[in-house]
Amino acid sequence: MSVAPRPLSGARREHMAQRVAHELERVGGPASHWATPPGYPNSLALCIIDSIQSIGVRYSAAAKVVSRYRALRGALAETDGPADLLDTFREVGGVERWAVAVGTRQRAWARADAPLKAEVIRVIASDLMDVGVLNASSFRSRYVDSAVKYRWLNAPGQRSGISWRYAALLSGVETVKPDRMVRRFFSNVGIDTASDDQLVDLVARAAQILNITTRTCDHAVWQVGSGRTPRTESQVE
Repeated sequence: MSVAPRPLSGARREHMAQRVAHELERVGGPASHWATPPGYPNSLALCIIDSIQSIGVRYSAAAKVVSRYRALRGALAETDGPADLLDTFREVGGVERWAVAVGTRQRAWARADAPLKAEVIRVIASDLMDVGVLNASSFRSRYVDSAVKYRWLNAPGQRSGISWRYAALLSGVETVKPDRMVRRFFSNVGIDTASDDQLVDLVARAAQILNITTRTCDHAVWQVGSGRTPRTESQVE
């Protein structure tokens, strides 16, 4: 039986956050030089696609899907909302054809009967439409809305909330995606019992210590956890 992590006292939280900040700068140099990925602040469609396609695979696979969607939609992709995304499913002839033309044949979890990630993307786009989230701006403003979060987390295979947090990051919300690379970083610095909420809190506190945004700190943690060093502004394409 798993044991819930102990709540972090103020002193313990500060000590852990200081450890995170120190390790990030030890590996990546001054935090003031780190870059923040631009994300898709005007395209909720791309936030949905990237957040679902990137779970459990090398990010390069998700990047290819984003590129194919951009090729399909042209400049419109940069402002597409859920309705536009759903239109692309109809245009190509359904989920199976969308998976071939735009997405991948990857499934939401590792079973032959699991739905395609393309189907998860379609379900989330439809569910967001149902609750009135029509673009990236409304997604950001309603990120703390329990009704919106409930619909996302009840899409096939999304109960962990990792894709939910990642979509929020991509849209511009100051949060953290506690995925396996972030957990690997924490394990490497001797913090391996924290809950997702505690990891989010520790990254946010480390960001305050380093005087950077939470999104920038999240990306630095992810990069170091992936065996890389945080990119500087000059390295961002």
